[in-house]
Amino acid sequence: MGKNLGPGALAALFILAAAPIAAPAAQPKPTLAFQATRDDSTTTVPTPGRAFLFSVVVPGTGQWLLGQDRWPPYAALELWALIQLVDARREGRNLERSYRDLAWQAARRVSAGPRQDGDFEYYEALSSFRASGVFDSNPTRAGIQPEMDESSYNGAIWALAGAIFWPPGQGDPPEDSPDYEQALTFYRARAYAPQFAWDWGQNGLEQESYMRLIRHSDEVLRRATIVLGMLVGNHLLSAVDAMISARLKARVPPAPIEVRMQQDIYGVWFLTLQIPH
Repeated sequence: MGKNLGPGALAALFILAAAPIAAPAAQPKPTLAFQATRDDSTTTVPTPGRAFLFSVVVPGTGQWLLGQDRWPPYAALELWALIQLVDARREGRNLERSYRDLAWQAARRVSAGPRQDGDFEYYEALSSFRASGVFDSNPTRAGIQPEMDESSYNGAIWALAGAIFWPPGQGDPPEDSPDYEQALTFYRARAYAPQFAWDWGQNGLEQESYMRLIRHSDEVLRRATIVLGMLVGNHLLSAVDAMISARLKARVPPAPIEVRMQQDIYGVWFLTLQIPH
């Protein structure tokens, strides 16, 4: 026969039933972490010497191979300068042909023999002097008698020779003196022979047009020289920049990549990667 519980026992049972049951302690989640490094063995990085060579041949190539983002300015400047240089040379050839033809038609009709084109200094002289003057003022005499008209090119050359080789204030030396021979040698080397004689005569308008062509040609020549200097500078700057960058890149150790494997609250494992910039 069951035993009846008293009021005190019933109260104790009620307290025990109402008390919360302690939950078991949470187990730590297993975590596995380790370090890995980027493998650069399959990436071709040029040495400083190769980077210099690549960029000195084609500016920007070394920077591109090094993975740098500053190669486009080098390449763009190279392309622009090449276009400008080709254009300047084309314009210069057209101007050269124009002023040479004009000089032959208007001033060089006194030249002896078939047409012979001179160098740029010769055509510069045509723009500065109305006439070349004669090379030998008295062909009937033995030797060369220089042009005495100082307004002509050959006469100005003879005056310059006298100023260089003759003692000042003593007048013209004898023709058989060493000073005269030195001046005559200077004159022969610089005065223009009959094959290159010119005389603008009454063709003043043609000479003005010729002088404008020569000035324009000088401007184009200066522009081409500046552009050529920019081209050379672009090659050297890109090459030095690539060489220094390759040296600095070789000194930097491989950047670490952090890899972690973790388990969430549901027991699922997952992988996280942290790649530094």
